[in-house]
Amino acid sequence: MAPFPENRKPLFFAGLITLLCAALLLVRSNSGSNNFVISGSFLVIIFYAAFETFRDTTPYSFNKMFWIFNLVFMGVVPLFQYTQHNMAWDEFFPDAIFIKTNLLLLVCLAAYSAIRTSLSKRPLKLKASPPVNGAQITPKAFLVGFCVFLICCSGIIFTYGFSNIWHRQDAELSLYQNIHPTLALLLDKGLRGVTMYFSLLSIWLFRKKQIALPWLLTVLFCCVFVNFPLSLARYYAACLYLSLLLAFHLKWLEKKNVFAILLTVGLLIVFPALSLTRYAGEELTTHTKNLQSIYASALVKGDFDAYTSVCKTYQYIANHDITWGRQLLTVILFFVPRSIWPGKSIGSGALIYEPSLENFHNYTSAYYAEGLINFGAIGAVLFIMGFAIAGCVYDRWYARMKSSPALHFGVIFYPVAMIMSFFILRGDLLSSFAYLAGFFISASLLHQFLRRLSKSA
Repeated sequence: MAPFPENRKPLFFAGLITLLCAALLLVRSNSGSNNFVISGSFLVIIFYAAFETFRDTTPYSFNKMFWIFNLVFMGVVPLFQYTQHNMAWDEFFPDAIFIKTNLLLLVCLAAYSAIRTSLSKRPLKLKASPPVNGAQITPKAFLVGFCVFLICCSGIIFTYGFSNIWHRQDAELSLYQNIHPTLALLLDKGLRGVTMYFSLLSIWLFRKKQIALPWLLTVLFCCVFVNFPLSLARYYAACLYLSLLLAFHLKWLEKKNVFAILLTVGLLIVFPALSLTRYAGEELTTHTKNLQSIYASALVKGDFDAYTSVCKTYQYIANHDITWGRQLLTVILFFVPRSIWPGKSIGSGALIYEPSLENFHNYTSAYYAEGLINFGAIGAVLFIMGFAIAGCVYDRWYARMKSSPALHFGVIFYPVAMIMSFFILRGDLLSSFAYLAGFFISASLLHQFLRRLSKSA
């Protein structure tokens, strides 16, 4: 039997996924009142995103993350919610809102594709690579970096308390009860950023045969010890452990569609299950006895409210108008405390829902919604175009430089930035950008310190 043509696989997978979703639409629909145009537009989004996901020939990239996000959070999940007439946070919207939202998504996806296609045809201009001998980490610099790494690991234990680093709820209560929230954020992201980057650097050095296996195992053990999965926010757990996994460049994970399939399945199955980490003690035991109900209801809960946030933003700007960049300015100046800037806005997710302090929820504001609330529909398109440009440039640079024997910060930090881009797309932009900035600053400072130390040796 002749093998299936490689160039037809994206079309096959996209068609298969779309047919399965169409079957879901027929089987799970609670009534015959679903609008044909809305249902059809969801299927178009699903087909478009699935086709582009499997058309990307790289094993993983910013581009793949973008399309997987749209496939899951703007396609499959909201279609399921729509068939149940129950969006996230028990919301539902008039048909006009759904149609406007899906039309905006399709326009943004088309703009994204056009930008990526245009940039991919242009030659990539690279600065001269540094000399290999001048771009390495010397044994002395590695030992100093290891000491800094251990200090940061100890700092995490000291900050949270040894007994509180095993479960997320205990860790968060310990941190925010004893430290001012702004300082807690800076301390947490700074310490964890260093431990994450040094672990990634150690993997790179091990792959280049510059450190021995016992050193690598020691670093990874310490990293996992102070970053125990159940104690971490899900975005950071995914960022850390996926980055470490990708840094090894395992052959099975480097195959074309393996990462995309694993991530998609993980988002639809593992991601809802991780909500259990929010519970502790007897409460956790109670919830694990009813796993079926958790999976049955997880897709209409707040964890999957990205699409809902776009619809909700349309309603918000209809009543309050767009913010003309005020939310974007808040993101850029996230580090300025409210004591200095009393008029500083809150995150866009909290803004569009306008919750009271007595009824606070961790509301999402998807990247589309961020552009929409700042500058309207044009803003959403411009935001997506900016994401396309940044992602395409970084993807192409990484593809060119990842095999270089020289040490490049951008190569080591690439998986972190790529995975965090997914959470930027999900939102809200204020928190995800602040977290990424915290990781980037702490990691780059350590990198530059070790590089300078190596050059002076």
